[in-house]
Amino acid sequence: MDIKSSNSTKAKAVAVTCVVVIGATIAVLDLYKKRATAKKTLDDDVVEPPYVSSWIPHVGSALEMSKLGHLQFIQKYTQKCGTPIFSANIMGRLCHFIGDPLHTQFVFKDWPQFDTQSIAMDFLQKAMGCDKKEIDKAHASPGWIKQSKESFRNHILATQSIQETVQKAQSILLYLVDQISDGEHALFQLVKENIFLASVEPFVGKDMADTDYLAAFRDLDRGIPLAMANAPNVTQQKFIAAREMFVQLLQRESFQENCSPFMKERIRIGSQHGIQQETIARINLSLFWASVGNSAPAIFWTILFVLQDPIAYEQIQKEVDSLPPLSQNTNDGDEESLYSLENLDKCVLIDSAFKETLRLRAWPFAVKNLVDNVIFDPKQSDSPKFLLKSGTRIVGNQAVTYMDPDIFPNPQTFQYDRFVVNQETGQPPSFSKNGKTIAEPLRVFGGGKRLCPGRKFVACETKAYIAVLFRKFHMEIVGKHTFAMAEADKRTANVGVMHPVEDVMIKFTRR
Repeated sequence: MDIKSSNSTKAKAVAVTCVVVIGATIAVLDLYKKRATAKKTLDDDVVEPPYVSSWIPHVGSALEMSKLGHLQFIQKYTQKCGTPIFSANIMGRLCHFIGDPLHTQFVFKDWPQFDTQSIAMDFLQKAMGCDKKEIDKAHASPGWIKQSKESFRNHILATQSIQETVQKAQSILLYLVDQISDGEHALFQLVKENIFLASVEPFVGKDMADTDYLAAFRDLDRGIPLAMANAPNVTQQKFIAAREMFVQLLQRESFQENCSPFMKERIRIGSQHGIQQETIARINLSLFWASVGNSAPAIFWTILFVLQDPIAYEQIQKEVDSLPPLSQNTNDGDEESLYSLENLDKCVLIDSAFKETLRLRAWPFAVKNLVDNVIFDPKQSDSPKFLLKSGTRIVGNQAVTYMDPDIFPNPQTFQYDRFVVNQETGQPPSFSKNGKTIAEPLRVFGGGKRLCPGRKFVACETKAYIAVLFRKFHMEIVGKHTFAMAEADKRTANVGVMHPVEDVMIKFTRR
């Protein structure tokens, strides 16, 4: 090959390379342009949400969201994009984040385009170790789903069953509170132990109501947020060991003979529909964790916030003292005098303080996978409609609403009476933004058809425990613990009520 021919070949190669590079650059810029701006689709008033670009393959914006925190991430890009919704790649999934507090409840709509099962199944597989085929089998059985819902209604939602369950839990709590000695105690540890023991027996069964299982439950509780974040098993040995121990216990014949009526019915229903005992145990463990795992931190924060507010403490103390007196838990045949549901319903200040605590500390994501295209209409004159495509995911975080100063003035301040029901009308307080009333300003137990089945038990147990504690003890914080959002462990925010970063010492003095 002569020099002229060689140069010609090189020139052609360079030209081809330039064409490829230019073409690739144009393609990338075009893709960026399409994603970075709201692309026109369907018709003139329907667009795709603006896309938050990230050059990290697969991971996308997940690291930035983790660094900023979920709320700050949503607020940042809602403001930057200037739209009520935006999209971002989170670990290989295109997610649409709702940043307008008037529309965070959109994700709770019961539309056929929303897949509600896959997220729950993802939790059962990642956190509870369920076999996918078995879970698919359970969710494909209409009979299992129907009877499972009936078991909730029969045992933990109906008024009579709630009364009986709360009375059992309250009897145990009364005994446990009587064992508290005067002096300093770590509040979160104390609450976790008491709530675990008081909830296990009426909700699950006597065999698990043992302090020997407390350490294992702590390991289970700590590991679930990491499991949902796809932490490698090698870093989750304590969590896996605790989970498998509970799964084995729930399958034990002696346990099933002595378990609660609720558990007995769920075991029977599962067997009736051919679901493996192990799968039933894992599903039931998830229900127990969801109840106890969120009750303890919620009660901890409620007590701590009330103790930090002298006026709240004084008023709640008066409310508790106005209830009928409690008798001691005796073994000589005397009947206990416990708070009835009617008594607990009178604890409007405790109820409000509990709800205010959940507003500040319960910020889980509500997520739906889309199985068909959906139009998100913000119904604003200056905003188009948005096309959310099938195969993507829509994400709502109620913290967007909870931290909006127009809806909740001084949103980062604990106001114990913010949610007090009007005693004359029986109506809850109204919250609004831009003249529009927020239908359900507080959604801590889910929404639509996906409400937490244990919500009534948790609320009643919380009021009963706080009422008993305040009735029997004067409490004060040891040292200085200021009300700051940084005290909450944001790593636990995506699965329920946030845990404290550190425990708080409380001085108990019997009244």
